[in-house]
Amino acid sequence: MRAAIAVAVLLTGCLGSLEDASVLRPGPLEREGATRPSVCAPSARDVAGPRLLRRLSRDELEASVRAVFDLDEATWSGPIVPPDPASADGYTNHADLLRVNEAYATQLRDTAERVGQLVAARSPCADPACVDAFLDAAGRRAYRRPLTEVERGRYRDLAAASGDDAIRWITAALIQSPHFLYRSELGVEDGRAATLDGYELATSLAFLLTGAPPTDALLDRAGELTDRDARRAIATELAFDEAGQPRPAFRAQVMRFARGWLGLAALDNLGKSPDRFPTWSPEVRAALRREVDAYLERVLLEERGDVRALLTSATTELDPVLVTYYGWGTAGRNERPPDWGVGVLALGGVLAVGATNVATSPTQRGHFVRTRVLCDTIDPPPPNIPQIPEPTGAETTRERYERLHAGDPFCQGCHRLMDPIGFGFEHLDAAGRFRDLDNGFPIDDSGAIEELDETPGRGFEGPAQLADLLADDPAAARCVGSFGASFAYGLSREDTECLASSTLEAEGPLVDLFVELVATPHFERRAL
Repeated sequence: MRAAIAVAVLLTGCLGSLEDASVLRPGPLEREGATRPSVCAPSARDVAGPRLLRRLSRDELEASVRAVFDLDEATWSGPIVPPDPASADGYTNHADLLRVNEAYATQLRDTAERVGQLVAARSPCADPACVDAFLDAAGRRAYRRPLTEVERGRYRDLAAASGDDAIRWITAALIQSPHFLYRSELGVEDGRAATLDGYELATSLAFLLTGAPPTDALLDRAGELTDRDARRAIATELAFDEAGQPRPAFRAQVMRFARGWLGLAALDNLGKSPDRFPTWSPEVRAALRREVDAYLERVLLEERGDVRALLTSATTELDPVLVTYYGWGTAGRNERPPDWGVGVLALGGVLAVGATNVATSPTQRGHFVRTRVLCDTIDPPPPNIPQIPEPTGAETTRERYERLHAGDPFCQGCHRLMDPIGFGFEHLDAAGRFRDLDNGFPIDDSGAIEELDETPGRGFEGPAQLADLLADDPAAARCVGSFGASFAYGLSREDTECLASSTLEAEGPLVDLFVELVATPHFERRAL
């Protein structure tokens, strides 16, 4: 029967002229000094990006199987497929990185056959009327559009060959079909571009705002989605309830975006030296993760904050573990002590990720601000650069970095853009807590955001002043927004800046960005 499935998959997997891979992406534009191709020129604004076939991420695959075949967690534990690679922007839904190799295909087949068994056990049938009813419901949901008569005929043939196991093998074939596994963003050519049809738009809308495939109700409204105003209105309905509150599925999507932007995956298994940080533990690490999540949910979703609020909110949520760990506050919402900084960059979990297991790293913390808050480009270090030596206790971290980086002309060119920013966090240690002294010496947490052209930078004292400087910089809102667009479009942040320029420049709550992205030219049009 596996041979029959393979034939069915091949038959149902034809996508017109896609043997020519050139239809998947337009010819790349070469940026000056670029190390990778770009989908649009740096000066372009609000343009249509590439035509794509986007393989479902693991999260999208699981959500799709559950939605199409109505499987809850008690019935099915989820797909067993290789993990998705993360892009440089921190997301696991990047279109260029989601490939199908032999290992993935094998595990997808095993997953599909297991789901087929579950669905057939719940709804056994084999007669033509039952098969047609199953294809009407599950087939439409799986393909995210109605099946053609040719496609229906192939599944009927498979059912006839499968006897009493018809539903089992139809289910397995549906899950392995390219029409299920890939999200089509190819559109219909109209001369100079390609326009996505209503079903493609429904698919993009649903996965962006709910992380799952379109419902039957949304598929029924596919014809409305070609109108931009109607699409924005339907997107608002998907994201927010009647009271204007974010719906649970949309909340989860916003959190995926924010966690990826912060690089929080690194926190899950983060360790610290037991000699230097004896109170660090898995319980503390989990509590730090909860604190960051609670902060993001409150600022972004409950208060509908903008990037300024994200960077400068002075309150945080603690549980009993962190009350003991930090040494201040009570369980619940607290004002942060004045010396502990403000905003998302001063949260313990974020600080712990931006450090080594033995000491703070002004370079790592400064690099994060430069590349993920201001979206400046920092060249990667040359090969074979040794790690900075571990601290000896004879000097402060700042003195050590200034001696090794600022005092070396070879290093100073790049590190002047990162280290002076990171110095502003030096009162906050590698495990996310305030300290008065570093190795017994007074701490200097003055810093500067140096300009790229070496004109005088903007000075500050400590993390709170740094947060205010960043919040006042228009580049910060645009930068964080471009990470949101990267998450939404499955493309690199450098590309999304020219696909959604006007939207990224708009002021307002950060969560509103995701609704506004559906009205960009790229969302409905594709370059040829």
